[in-house]
Amino acid sequence: MSNKDLKKSRGVERLEIVLRPCINVVYGDAYKTVLKKIVEIYYSSKGAEGASFYRLYKEGVLKSKKRLGAVLETLFKCGYVAYKEREARTKSPKGRRDFYPTPMGFVMNVTLKIRDLYFFIEALLNQSPLRALDKALDEIIVIEKIDYFIEKISSAVTYAYILTKLYWPPKTTPPLYIEKGRQAILHATEQLRVLSTMSVEMSSEDLQEASMQKYFVENIKRELDEELNDLRDKKSFYRQLVHPIECSKESKDLDCILLNIFKDLEEVYEILLKHLASSRDIEIIS
Repeated sequence: MSNKDLKKSRGVERLEIVLRPCINVVYGDAYKTVLKKIVEIYYSSKGAEGASFYRLYKEGVLKSKKRLGAVLETLFKCGYVAYKEREARTKSPKGRRDFYPTPMGFVMNVTLKIRDLYFFIEALLNQSPLRALDKALDEIIVIEKIDYFIEKISSAVTYAYILTKLYWPPKTTPPLYIEKGRQAILHATEQLRVLSTMSVEMSSEDLQEASMQKYFVENIKRELDEELNDLRDKKSFYRQLVHPIECSKESKDLDCILLNIFKDLEEVYEILLKHLASSRDIEIIS
């Protein structure tokens, strides 16, 4: 499966219409190529150099001047690049603009890299002559890593959005679609999360193999324990902070309602752990 093969529901299609033109950066190779080059120039110069239109065109990043100009305009409007006005080397009265990646631009660039990596690995696994079980295990490992990256991106994009708005060069007009730019990144990562989860197709026969069962049990137990401990910590903190008294299940107090949800979720995780330990005769590593 590739970017072009993605099937979208009507709801997703409507959302992506709203996110135009920023969603184009997710699907269009031209946007990705230009943004990647601007980021590379920033890193190679340690932030000292920007990427001018002339440099990008001269180095063949895009062959069409009109297309390059349109791509740079969208990247700017969506908050992925900023520019500084410079004197043109040719002394042109129009001057020149050197483009730099914004905090959101860095996050979008790495998001696109992770999407490409996922599609590459999926194609590689589909081509490899692996047993169904080995393929499923490899895909699960990839999914775990992709999910971890997505969580980190989701956290980073919030800070990047704020920093982009705070430090936008004061002499340039703020981007028209910066909120759409933020939402486009989040949409791209959530879409990737759904794709990676759907990619693993396992038969009931696969799940009967001892090695697969043990793998699942070990990982599920570890993750359930971590989530349960985190939930208990948050519940304890919230109780101390807002409501040290006991709440009834029927309470209409907002703090009590939230505390009761904490308790309900805690019970769900406890039940899942009990079920995991008792449903099969599988050794659980604690």
